[in-house]
Amino acid sequence: MKIIENSGARLDFKLESLSGVYFLKSLGKIVYIGQSINVFNRIFSNHIVDKVFDEIDIHWLPKKELRKYERQQIEIHRPPLNDIEQKSRIRHWERINSRFK
Repeated sequence: MKIIENSGARLDFKLESLSGVYFLKSLGKIVYIGQSINVFNRIFSNHIVDKVFDEIDIHWLPKKELRKYERQQIEIHRPPLNDIEQKSRIRHWERINSRFK
């Protein structure tokens, strides 16, 4: 697996506190984009074990910029696994909301 980092900035803080947006790629194509306040823990957690990828690009960002940047990148690249997760979340909330009607 190849990990690519985009930041030329000097990193003077602990690895466990590194926040950023990560791009999971399979055969050179982005299949999933996610964000975390602890990228390394997220990448190697069960959250993404079921996602098939062979490369990771990491864009290091301050915590306050994560959500906006992630949304922009998902809108630009339209990764297939993000779309599946979004549809699943919508169906989940529709089921929950239907119980209260």
